[in-house]
Amino acid sequence: MGQRMVQLKVDEQTVSVPEGSTLLDACRALDIDTPTLCWGQTLTPANACRVCMVELDGARTLVPACSRRAQEGMEISTDSERVRLNRRMVLELLASSVDLSTRSEERRVGKECRSR
Repeated sequence: MGQRMVQLKVDEQTVSVPEGSTLLDACRALDIDTPTLCWGQTLTPANACRVCMVELDGARTLVPACSRRAQEGMEISTDSERVRLNRRMVLELLASSVDLSTRSEERRVGKECRSR
């Protein structure tokens, strides 16, 4: 007996994925690029970065595509204004917590120069 399939819509495109698949799996089946930072094939979804959030029709909040299981009849949007705004905010928050203005080698050299 074959694996049960679940049918849903992603950005108005119908897709069928094996039961137990995530929304991220459904997006990838349609070649829809959904950004992730904390997802990896060998990792358990951490839901930490929140970059993969998508809009689920009827849901009050955005949902993480990396861990939310696809269900029959779901309709999700990966590129709505709400999703884009959320991703921008998450990236801005991440960027504000890390100084990316200099490389570690430049900092090391700078410290050596100041100590002379």
